Amino acid sequence: MGIVSGQKIQMLAYRNRIELIPIKPMKKLKSLLKGIDTDVDRDDDRI
Repeated sequence: MGIVSGQKIQMLAYRNRIELIPIKPMKKLKSLLKGIDTDVDRDDDRI
């Protein structure tokens, strides 16, 4: 499951089950979306 002793988890009730989601530090998630295109096409009347 990838859960270790002392790790924080979030518990969600979803339909007929309980899901345990490990909470990861933001520093580890920082490189998760590395290289993603963050350009947003805007309308001409917007700055």
